[in-house]
Amino acid sequence: MPPPRHLVSFDAILSRGGADGDMEMLIRRMTSLGMAPPGLQQALQVSGPAGNDRAARLREARQQAAKRPRISEPDAPHAVDPDAPVVPSAPKAARTGTPLATPGSPSPAPGLRKRGRD
Repeated sequence: MPPPRHLVSFDAILSRGGADGDMEMLIRRMTSLGMAPPGLQQALQVSGPAGNDRAARLREARQQAAKRPRISEPDAPHAVDPDAPVVPSAPKAARTGTPLATPGSPSPAPGLRKRGRD
């Protein structure tokens, strides 16, 4: 079978015709003539990407997504009720002590030792 959106030429035999205008044909030979021009595709209202054109399918999906309405974000679970009373925050406790004093060392620094000797 030729790829999508290609022009074809075919030879067929009419096997049966129905009263409602339907025809049944047997195809003997089909030849691909090449890609259909964009003007013809537009006139026939054949739009959209071909089945194997991944980039075109991605572009079309993005365009469709842009057209869809956005979902509004739900209210935050910790949202403040405007009618609820405002509770003041607790005051911060004052720190005691000298902030610039050097802390005392928990243990003395080890002395310089040479290998194997104290």
